[in-house]
Amino acid sequence: PEVDRRGRSGPYAPRSFPRRGGGVASAKERFIADPKKPEIFRLWKLKGAEVILCSAMYLYIPPDGTPIYLDMKTRKESKENGDVAFWCRYTVLPKNTPHEERSVEWKFGIKVTGGGVIATDSSLPFGAPDGGYEEEWTFLIEKGASGPRLDSQTFFIKTADQRFGVFNLEALYDPLRPTCSMAISWKINPSGSRNLEPGKEQMLRKGSYLKPGESLEYIRMKGG
Repeated sequence: PEVDRRGRSGPYAPRSFPRRGGGVASAKERFIADPKKPEIFRLWKLKGAEVILCSAMYLYIPPDGTPIYLDMKTRKESKENGDVAFWCRYTVLPKNTPHEERSVEWKFGIKVTGGGVIATDSSLPFGAPDGGYEEEWTFLIEKGASGPRLDSQTFFIKTADQRFGVFNLEALYDPLRPTCSMAISWKINPSGSRNLEPGKEQMLRKGSYLKPGESLEYIRMKGG
């Protein structure tokens, strides 16, 4: 359901709010109720937290388009298979003058064969969508860009084995390696549920694993 807060008398009437640290908020900082610009609140019913596998790591992606795969249920990276593949390709452009800063054309991609991703700007990604997933997502830095990077971006993911999760990544072209350096953190529900509510997260340690058929109770006993 969606609830809008419209201009009216009562609890939402315009008024001065105290500023954190003392004083009164300025005119720009105050909330002014405006029926033409309602504030939208999105609400949903909590389902109750389930066991969620979560982790974070750095990946270094070759600049020639070779994919690096990540298995989100085991925290293992591979050049052959996994839940999601990341790839990068860039071309260093020639300088027009000797003193010009060298620039690159840079392309970054995500691919989930048999599943897909959905980019989201939600600050509370507690429920993965049922549909709308795209198997591949790409990001392009135009020619002439200097210091290309992909700022923090969040995605819902549906894996090939019908597991749902959410991950956040940042990617940066690194001219010293040269590679694409990527920081990624993720949460995935191993049961197949789209519920990603927090409360029962299990941190995947390096080398830990989830075998087919393992019960969630065994996951809890292992401690992730």
